[in-house]
This record gives sequence, structure tokens and C-alpha cells, in this order.
Amino acid sequence: MRTAIALADREGIGAVSMRRVAAELGSGAMTLYRYVPDKEELVRLMADAAFGARALPEPGPPGWRAQLELVAHLQWRTYRRHPWLAPVMLTSLAAPPVVSSGLAHVDWSLRALDGLALDERAKLHLVVSLNGYVGGLAITRSLEAEQEHRCGITGEQRQSLDRGLFQSLIGSGRFPALAENFAHDVGFDLDELFDFGLQRHLDGLEAFLGGVSPPTTGA
Repeated sequence: MRTAIALADREGIGAVSMRRVAAELGSGAMTLYRYVPDKEELVRLMADAAFGARALPEPGPPGWRAQLELVAHLQWRTYRRHPWLAPVMLTSLAAPPVVSSGLAHVDWSLRALDGLALDERAKLHLVVSLNGYVGGLAITRSLEAEQEHRCGITGEQRQSLDRGLFQSLIGSGRFPALAENFAHDVGFDLDELFDFGLQRHLDGLEAFLGGVSPPTTGA
């Protein structure tokens, strides 16, 4: 799996094929087919290995918020390390691919909510919504990376090419709030955006949990 993951990291998931991976290993494609039936299974195994490369701590830090923050940051770092991974893990939030390491993350996150006055459906919704936030933001980087592999133009180069059009539109007076923002040179950093959005997401969960009635005890 290490060879296939390194290839995807370097050239994008589109470069991964049974023949190409076999060539990277210095063997024939038929040799690889003895261990992996097809590319779909190869990609699933790659995702499982990449997503599960760093184990979640047992036990985690005290408190549900600290635990969900930890798992979110671990997922984010993994997606940043492997830009091809998020679309594989998040082909569907409702019916995701069966990946053992992904199931481990969901199970760990559900256990972080033990003891709260939530039914199992609410717990699953909270965990999946958080996974969707992390993975959804990571997919934007995946799309950018695939565009770079396909066109050979980096995001910075594309922005440079578009700078004249952008400045013309900003200077047109049609977008005053955006013009004011850029006049202050606020800047933009994806990791900073992730941290900001994660904290607001957790703030929302905390507010929701604050409105949940505590479990009743028998007389």
C-alpha cells in the first residue's frame, strides 16, 4: 500500500492503476492481481491504510468537546497529507464506503458522547455532521490538487493569471464589502479557516447540548 499511496500523493489518484502500481513495484500487473482483485479494492485498501496511519488515543482527553476536537484535527491533518483521500472517504455521508479505519473514527467519536442525554440517532447525527465539515473542507484542497495534476498549473499560478480580472472586478464598485476586506489585506489561510470553522461548529454543538434535557432518574 505504501507504494500506491506515495504514487497518489505525488501524482493524484488518477495516476493509480493496477499496471502503474505494479510497475512502481518492479513486477507485472498479474502479480498484483494475486493480492488485490481490482483498482476499486486497491483504492479502498489505500484509504484504509492512509486514514488509519495514526491511531486515536485510548483513552482520549477528558470531555466530549476536547475529544471531538482531537479527532477532527487528526482527520484534517490526514486529509492535508493525502489530498486524494477525502473524496474517497466521503463519496457519500449517508452511505459511505466500508473502510475499517473510518469506522474506527466514527466509533471513537460516538464513545466521546457517552453519558450525554442523547439518543443514538442524535449521537450519529452529531458525529457525521462533524465528519462532513472536516471532509467537505478537505475536498476543496483535493479538487485543487487534482486540477494541478491535470493542468500542470499550481493554485498560486492560476491566481496570478486571474489577478488582472480579479482586480478589475474588485475595482468596479460592484462588490464594496469584498473590496473593503481586501483593502485591509486580511489574507487567507486554509488551516486558519479550518480552525475557525471547527470551533464555531463545536460552539453550535455545545449550545445544542445545553438545551438537551438531562436524563431522568427513577424515584
